[in-house]
Amino acid sequence: MQKIKIHFVCRGNIYRSRLAEAYLKSIKGSEWDISSSGIEADRHTRISTSPWAISIADKNGISDLLSSVKTHTANDQLQDSNIIVFMSEDVYKDAKQLHEFNEALSIVWRVKDREDWPSELPARQKRERTFRQITRNVNQLINTMSHGSWVDIVDENNEPLGFKLPIAIAGQKQLWFRGCHALITTPKSRTLIEQRSKTIFFSPGLVDITLAGAVDTGETPRESIVREIKEEIGLIIDSQTPRLLDMYRWNSYHPGYKRHTKVFLYTYHVRIDEENPTIVLQREEVQAVRILSLSQLKRLLRLHRLRRIGRLNYSYIYYSRIIRLAGLLQ
Repeated sequence: MQKIKIHFVCRGNIYRSRLAEAYLKSIKGSEWDISSSGIEADRHTRISTSPWAISIADKNGISDLLSSVKTHTANDQLQDSNIIVFMSEDVYKDAKQLHEFNEALSIVWRVKDREDWPSELPARQKRERTFRQITRNVNQLINTMSHGSWVDIVDENNEPLGFKLPIAIAGQKQLWFRGCHALITTPKSRTLIEQRSKTIFFSPGLVDITLAGAVDTGETPRESIVREIKEEIGLIIDSQTPRLLDMYRWNSYHPGYKRHTKVFLYTYHVRIDEENPTIVLQREEVQAVRILSLSQLKRLLRLHRLRRIGRLNYSYIYYSRIIRLAGLLQ
């Protein structure tokens, strides 16, 4: 598997982007391909590295990871990156005028350069505040990149656009991707439901009638739901078992989470061979699994909760539609 390519861009590539590159390398250097450049690096001929960058790198033990030379930004660097991080809004705006790159792959930070701080601040404080901004943003980037899957980005007609992003960034940028759900039933038409982990980001502790996940990059929706079922509850099913019930174009905003979701949602019906299968939970996502009779399922849909089971997730209309398409309700 190819390494994730992260490229930092500032104006001169002598200070902010070089420090961000070095700090990220100190954490993810063996896992990711990390580099930096400056859109005006060719104009800064006097020095190759800012004394401020050297001072901060020495103090924080990352001198060995600080690039020895500055690099002028080129189109192929930007076009070859999975994520491009611009250190400020003005650098991003100027880069758009100078270079060709996929803006959907861009992240814009607000890391102050030396002259952006109040003039009365001592130089040492300016350096330290800039580095705090860099470390905070880098750590947030690592968290975003490391949690959740990468997804292939599609257009509003569900056609692949030829690039991928972490699902959190896709959501932040309001880009379309694909997701998958599975309604799982037994030979006697009982329905497997799950209670979400209390530590999961969306809808913690609530009950789902379908098992869900994102379609990871390179996967088909059918391959993805087979993988999700194995990962979340430990059931191994044949790739031909899932029967497509519906493909729904889901475009919604979650005000409580300040997140927007644009997903083409493929929902499958999966009939398993056992009434009481052996379940192995993925505790990070699933707290518990129950198998409901048809009467219990109807009551859950009507009341939106069941005693000793919990409160149903909010997609009531969707659940009713899927259950009808599966033939469980008339």
